[in-house]
Amino acid sequence: MDMSKGIAPALAFGLMKIQGVSVNSFEITPTSGSSSVTSNSQIRITLPTNCLMDFKTSRLYFSVELAGNAARLPAGIKSLFSRLTMSAGGSVIYQGSNFLNIQEYVRGFAENDGEGGINGHSEVLVSSSVQGSAIAATAAETYAAGLSAGNGTLFSIDLCELSKMSPRICDTSLLPNLELIFYTAGRNVVCAPKGNLPSGTGTNDMDIINATSSTNQDFTIVAPRFVVNAYSLLDGSYAMSLRQRMEDLGFLEAMFPQTLCFSQPFTGGNARFALSAACLDKITCIWRRSVKVNATGPCVPVAGYLTSVNTGLKGPGVPSLGTSGGAVGSGLAAYQGQYQHCSAPLSVPAFNANNAGGAMATAADFGVAGVTNAGGQFRCQYAINSARVPQFQADTTQWYDLSKWANNVVEHDDIKSKVEYLYNKFHTAYPFNLPQEPWGKPACTGIDTRSSNTFVEILGSGNVDQANYDVLAMAKISSILRIGQGKAIEVVQ
Repeated sequence: MDMSKGIAPALAFGLMKIQGVSVNSFEITPTSGSSSVTSNSQIRITLPTNCLMDFKTSRLYFSVELAGNAARLPAGIKSLFSRLTMSAGGSVIYQGSNFLNIQEYVRGFAENDGEGGINGHSEVLVSSSVQGSAIAATAAETYAAGLSAGNGTLFSIDLCELSKMSPRICDTSLLPNLELIFYTAGRNVVCAPKGNLPSGTGTNDMDIINATSSTNQDFTIVAPRFVVNAYSLLDGSYAMSLRQRMEDLGFLEAMFPQTLCFSQPFTGGNARFALSAACLDKITCIWRRSVKVNATGPCVPVAGYLTSVNTGLKGPGVPSLGTSGGAVGSGLAAYQGQYQHCSAPLSVPAFNANNAGGAMATAADFGVAGVTNAGGQFRCQYAINSARVPQFQADTTQWYDLSKWANNVVEHDDIKSKVEYLYNKFHTAYPFNLPQEPWGKPACTGIDTRSSNTFVEILGSGNVDQANYDVLAMAKISSILRIGQGKAIEVVQ
């Protein structure tokens, strides 16, 4: 209870009034890529130079066309982008990483901050598009007609980590000219199922062994437009207070999260990377099959959902979200792209185990004796120089709860079962800062690793595959943007 003013907040009367507030939205045409861009291209956006820009709600809008036999968009439209940067007067403020798509996908299920199904294409589609149109046999999911015709848009993405800017409303007149660059991903993010029939119909499903790999599948982003939501204040007291604060302190400070990514083979069940950051908040690791990280081809069925015909030979993963013993094809089905396939790096079940049989065959069977026979069950911990966190090697069950703690969530809403966690969305996250409330005023409470040559190790033991997985370590840091008089800037990270 805050009694600093002599009365509890729930009993206090108070009103803050600001006059002369005006609100508007502006559509900005990119300076490059304004018509269409394909994979491995850029979309450049020049932001307004004199407005109070809302970084949380400003978004990029576009439509998409796909090419290739049975091509499908992956789960999450952000998958089409590999990097986002922001510069001020040519100096990079936010450099991003080249793993933006997988980073945002993991953040979606780890932090309960995933993309919506309306504008975000949150699921892989099989037989019909987001517009409700049927997808013909062997045809690609594309949006050349319908709502997207005539430069219409169907999808949108936010500014990813920049949408967490604090303060969320930033006066762009204090900064040099701001430019956003969206880098489109490679064509390997496009999926290719075997056919267009609903999962569970005959043998025409999206199982890996049955899928069609198309060598010419690709995507094109059409008619990108950036919408800025902005404010202005008729009262000059806000601008005066900012100038006064600059004079008193020498600068203003804005804060935003940034993720540094390190990818390497998980050789010998261990990995190591160097890290220098002013405020390290969290480390999250995922493991993906080395041969599939950049592969072009089929979708991956999500364990726990209906993945094929509901018979004794082929059926939904367990615990099933379909109906056990029900009609053929009954139940829900879910899929992800190969580059999104995050599994526990176990030697048993093997990385290439069959996932097309009853109850996902052997790929998602974590109840077999071999899971613990290879030197005990899989365990893992981090080491920052000589300090190990946690102090014990945690197993997969313990890492699930540690990851919830690291992400400050009660439950991972997009992970429905243990088999889905282990087979499709396995991650290990550990915090190094104090917990913060969403959209609350942030504080730099993470550890500073700049004073020494800091190395971070990922140490695995027990039932661990030492040759067939790549580990992607994502270090979340807090970056501080200092804004001085005369539009001088400095980034501390």
